[in-house]
Amino acid sequence: TMAKLLFPNENPLGKRLITGMAQLQADVVGVVADTHTLSLTAPPVAEMYYPVLQRPENFTGILVRTDGDPMALTASVRAALHDVDAGIPLTNPGTLQQMVDQSVADRRLTMMLLAVFAGLALLLATIGVYSVMAYSVTQRSGEIGIRMALGARAGDVQKMVIGQGLKLTGLGVAIGAAIALAASQLVAALLFQVRAVDPLIYVAVALILSAVAAM
Repeated sequence: TMAKLLFPNENPLGKRLITGMAQLQADVVGVVADTHTLSLTAPPVAEMYYPVLQRPENFTGILVRTDGDPMALTASVRAALHDVDAGIPLTNPGTLQQMVDQSVADRRLTMMLLAVFAGLALLLATIGVYSVMAYSVTQRSGEIGIRMALGARAGDVQKMVIGQGLKLTGLGVAIGAAIALAASQLVAALLFQVRAVDPLIYVAVALILSAVAAM
């Protein structure tokens, strides 16, 4: 992002920057990918890296790549730092996964609550569909009896009732899907690299409600 901002359509390698309160010169020796420093949803900002010997800091983060449990190496890392300088303390050791989990904890809680309420809404919807369909069929018991008395076969009557019920269900599912599609944009801001509209979810919910209506 910074390379595109400062050197559009140019090769930034070898360019010289004057930065910081001390107005020190720095030569660009490479370009790296963007990182989401502030949050997952905030767009990347202009950033640059310095060799630690050029810009020493009072607080420095040390990254250690491991094959096993990272926290099991805490004592070894502390000993290695002590060998370099006994006055260097190791504070707040943790894993990158823990840092990521902390950064998305609030969003994860929000999405978990949304999932719970969505599940309750789907449960209420299935109960409502089942109740309405059962009630409507019960109301037609007189009509069904007359059809049977006039010679209609049970299978034909069953197909007629189920077919009419599923047509009504299909209309309701289509209306609900259209409303859900419009409302999905409200949660788009809570998502990161995930589409707000997932066809698989829409199909699954439609099949569930249709199956309940058929039963």
